[in-house]
Amino acid sequence: MFLLKSRNLLIFLVVCLISCHQTIDRQFDQIEQELSFQPDSAYTRLSAIASKDLRPASRRARYALLMSLAMDKSYIDTDDDSLVQVAVNYFQRFGNEREKMLAYYSLGRVQRNAGKNTEAIITFLHTKDLAESISDLHYLGLSTRNIAALYGECNDEDSELQYYIQSSDAFMSCGEVYYAAYSQLGEARTYMAKGLTQSADSVLTILENYAREKDQYLLGLVLMDCALNLMKVSKGNAKQVIKLTCPLEKVQNLSLIRGSLLSLQNNPISLSGSKPQSDTL
Repeated sequence: MFLLKSRNLLIFLVVCLISCHQTIDRQFDQIEQELSFQPDSAYTRLSAIASKDLRPASRRARYALLMSLAMDKSYIDTDDDSLVQVAVNYFQRFGNEREKMLAYYSLGRVQRNAGKNTEAIITFLHTKDLAESISDLHYLGLSTRNIAALYGECNDEDSELQYYIQSSDAFMSCGEVYYAAYSQLGEARTYMAKGLTQSADSVLTILENYAREKDQYLLGLVLMDCALNLMKVSKGNAKQVIKLTCPLEKVQNLSLIRGSLLSLQNNPISLSGSKPQSDTL
């Protein structure tokens, strides 16, 4: 009788353990689906998972990857790679190409936050190769945009332009026009920095037409850059180019944009110096 009870108890414990693990894995599946649309919710759910439930190593690695992605998508910047390195170390050995790609992308983001530009470029180049190998155009676009921005910080404008164009092409190829637009904004700003004002104007004109219908925030950025580009060409009065922003009375911080144009008129270093910092998504 005692042996029978002990066996039944053991079976019950095993069933409970399996059920618990299946529940955690189902949570991970749901969280992964939320990442693109509700990253803050994914982050909150991941934060609530107890460390004792993160066994074996495969589950711990998946948690580390999902948490790293959720933090990045929720604009929670960290320069500590201890978490993402768990995912990288595991998926390097046991992961498929997609898992490796996501792990390296997350590592590159942390390295960029830490100011380790050279290491980040190498990591994002690895991410790019993996994205190309599985035809993941979204992460091809993201990795090349990060590479472009990093080359910009290193003042390598030729490489910066090359990778912004690659990023825009990748996003357009998978129909993600919104993402492509911000890569094109980086492209236009690089043209401005190189003194190629006609090329910058061509890209900004295309962006303006898109942004007027789809994205008021982007439109504000584009029109400010249009004004900056025009001021570089004509060296004219800033008040004459402020009219470009007249249709944007509802855009947040419009008065700051206009004020910055007026201040730039009296600041030749800003007009002839480095380009505005690129936005990254």
